[in-house]
Amino acid sequence: MGLSKTIKMNAKRALAGAWGSAIGVMVITFLPSIMINILESVIRAVSGVPEFVDYAATPSIAFDDMANVAAVSTLISLLVSVLIFFVMTPLQQGCARWFYRRTGGEQEPVSGVFFYFETAKSYFRSLGLNFQIGLRVFLWLLLPALPMAATIVFVVFYKHQLGGNLPNAVFAVVVILMVIWAVLLVILSILISLRYFLAPYLLAEHPEQKASQCIKSGVRLVKGHKAELFGFILSFIGWGLLCIFIIPIFYVMPYMQSSYAMYARYLIQLGEEAGSDNTKEYLYKPDIDRYMEEQAARGGEMKEPSSDSFQEEEPRYPGV
Repeated sequence: MGLSKTIKMNAKRALAGAWGSAIGVMVITFLPSIMINILESVIRAVSGVPEFVDYAATPSIAFDDMANVAAVSTLISLLVSVLIFFVMTPLQQGCARWFYRRTGGEQEPVSGVFFYFETAKSYFRSLGLNFQIGLRVFLWLLLPALPMAATIVFVVFYKHQLGGNLPNAVFAVVVILMVIWAVLLVILSILISLRYFLAPYLLAEHPEQKASQCIKSGVRLVKGHKAELFGFILSFIGWGLLCIFIIPIFYVMPYMQSSYAMYARYLIQLGEEAGSDNTKEYLYKPDIDRYMEEQAARGGEMKEPSSDSFQEEEPRYPGV
């Protein structure tokens, strides 16, 4: 069985008996964001301050529409963005931690999603981690995005300052090039984001580590695996499309989160074992399928696999 299928199968088995809790974690994670956006809409409706201004003179040009620069509108947008960051970031990190611990055989209550709200140190560490990741991704994309930004500025300037329209042929070429460039930027942003895929899980694995250390270690551990990881994420496109029907989202989202956590556990264990002095003796950790079946047969609680259960014969994928 391939690595991807093995991870997905074990991800589902890790959620055995905990689907209700997993759904509860996902609801808790996303509900505040929905409520904050509803609150923003209510505030704008009551105050009469729109979020965007559409230039009626150029309804056919979408990219010349700009955010309302009124002080009140800008203040509302800023406050909402700050509120989402300070509330959602620790929740999302807590969600990643919950699924990561679950794939390790640890039983975590739904309240575990609030782990990063328990102490100021863990709270600000989760904020720092996500802020640094966002800043790094932004800086990586800044230079490649400049040509597109320059093209948009030129088209708007040509339209409003020079009072003319680009020839149809030229405009069509510009649009095609921008679409191609936008697709390349999306792909590039995904590849860059994969560099930091492991950072949230490393913070869950090593809560005492600093955010910068988690990022540095994550980049090192994911090196050489980005193509495989990219393909693994793409394999969920079909499942993601099912979420359009709303109801399947309660199955798909926990399944995806558990699979990502399981893949992260595989990469982390693979990297740590490669740098361990015990690599030759304990190269592969036990298959979680076998481990969970043994625990179920014994009627005991699931615990983190011990070194006594490591195997050398018939090697399997680490962590899965």
